Amino acid sequence: MVIFKQCIVCSSSNLKHLSQYNKDYLNLCTSCKFVFSIKKPTDEELEKCYQKYSRSNQISPITIRRYNELLDTLEKYRKSNNIIDVGSGDGYFLLEAKKRGWNVYGTEFEARAIENCVEKGIKMEKGVLNPENYDNEFFDVITSFEVVEH
Repeated sequence: MVIFKQCIVCSSSNLKHLSQYNKDYLNLCTSCKFVFSIKKPTDEELEKCYQKYSRSNQISPITIRRYNELLDTLEKYRKSNNIIDVGSGDGYFLLEAKKRGWNVYGTEFEARAIENCVEKGIKMEKGVLNPENYDNEFFDVITSFEVVEH
């Protein structure tokens, strides 16, 4: 377990513990107002946790429609044609983007999910997004769905 002593957004050390969420170790950064857990699992702990998740090779039509509505909105930001999803899961959002001609990239911790994404033709990076691996403004769009709790 990693313990944060500074805000993960602005690096301020002005943190206020939110006692009503004591179990979750939530703190408020008084500088930028971001709320986050001061405890972060290690990559190994996340991998172990994700191995317990069941995987499905299907996605609901409603979710596909929602992804395409979002992609409709994101089209106006398209210049380099590159999009990355941080915490891609099994890559269904990026698969929809790929069908629309985007160059798709993703990050993920869980090995099985990475394999599923690679099989869909998604360029994957294990772990978190590492900015040093890309030129400035390489991506037109960076998404991250349902991963903020990490």
